[in-house]
Amino acid sequence: MLTQIAGQLRLSGDTDNHDVLRAKGLGVLADPGQAIALLAGPDDTNTGEGQPHKSRKKKGRPKAELVVHFTPGEHVGRCDQLGPVLAEQIRDWLGHHHVTVRPVIDLSDNPAVDAYEIPTPIARITRWRHPFDIFPYSARHSAGLDLDHTSPYDHSEDRPAGQTNPNNLGPTSRRPHRAKTHSGWEVSQPFPGIFYWTSRLGFRYQVDATGSQRLPDDQKPGQPVPTTEDGRGPRPAFRITVDLNWPRAA
Repeated sequence: MLTQIAGQLRLSGDTDNHDVLRAKGLGVLADPGQAIALLAGPDDTNTGEGQPHKSRKKKGRPKAELVVHFTPGEHVGRCDQLGPVLAEQIRDWLGHHHVTVRPVIDLSDNPAVDAYEIPTPIARITRWRHPFDIFPYSARHSAGLDLDHTSPYDHSEDRPAGQTNPNNLGPTSRRPHRAKTHSGWEVSQPFPGIFYWTSRLGFRYQVDATGSQRLPDDQKPGQPVPTTEDGRGPRPAFRITVDLNWPRAA
């Protein structure tokens, strides 16, 4: 790396010897942006006829990840955190060569690892399956939320294999996580992407891709939820509150 930087410094007109140029290269490496610009080479614009090219510092472009969902034949797609976007907009955004295309990820895949930590590929599938917090009626976007094991991770020596997988994960904010861990709330995921929550008072809720619905008292897990005339499930009759101090010590 130092030899490459020294070579670029030489091309830019520095007349010091090679060892001095390598020493200068150490200083350049202290500024990653300057190093990137230098290694990219001098600017290819001429300052005037007969005049030599002048190098100038180029700022490294920030990287951004764009996740877009399109249906074949449609001209409008959905971009995470941006909402609906036109195909023409995507073409404008990607109208340069600084693009890295990743393979399409099948959200039905269920890769598993034998570790508590969640690898990036598994985290991607989980967040794209669940764009919002899986707690009933939550509107928090899953970006930045913790990914919680639905069935608690077993750390024992004879623990089962593959506990960390998208079918056993869901994004939750800290308050619902504490409610599940310390305040008597229970959650299960009997089917991938379908969560059943039970409050400490016995009220039951289903959270899936269509949203959150209160389950009737006689509703069995897996049965279709009764809908109203507008096609939606029963409305919540009260606001959900979580008492983190329950149960209280005697």
